Amino acid sequence: MDLAVTTQKDMVKIDSDTQLRETLEGKEVAVMGITIKWENETAVRNLLSSVLSPKNHTGKPHAPDSPSENSRNKCKSTNYKIK
Repeated sequence: MDLAVTTQKDMVKIDSDTQLRETLEGKEVAVMGITIKWENETAVRNLLSSVLSPKNHTGKPHAPDSPSENSRNKCKSTNYKIK
């Protein structure tokens, strides 16, 4: 597991399940416009897996509305904002 987590103060690199839990537990997690609170670990893990799965990182959005949206939505990195 290798995630970049952006807090309001700094960037944290997550490299273990324990560190992920300790960093996010009790906080709201926003992933690509979806915000959920870390109350249910399974729900957060499912959200992170769906965002990080290889089929979602093809450089194309799920349902492109226009070619310009396609270029905006290319996945270069995924950051998680912690509130």
